[in-house]
Amino acid sequence: RCIALARREGVAAGVVLDAAVMLEAGWDTLCDAMIFVDSPRAMRLARVATERNWDAAELDAREKRQISLDIKAESCCYRLDNSSTPSHLTPQVASLFRTIFS
Repeated sequence: RCIALARREGVAAGVVLDAAVMLEAGWDTLCDAMIFVDSPRAMRLARVATERNWDAAELDAREKRQISLDIKAESCCYRLDNSSTPSHLTPQVASLFRTIFS
């Protein structure tokens, strides 16, 4: 609905969908480009432990119910490195958005 609204109203150069289950839901067909944001398992675990109070078993269970990270990465046009801080990721995102949306 957000994509259709943006197209109708011409309010945006593009729409960003942030969805871990993009492929499972079939939303990839709505996209002109897909970006894989890569992060080592230890970092993903640390983040979800802090942000969602998940342990390793919970992370593993949720990741096992999704398409593998390798397949997700192969399905994307672009890959960003999220193995550090937001200040490391932000310029990558800005540069990629300039490429995609220009």
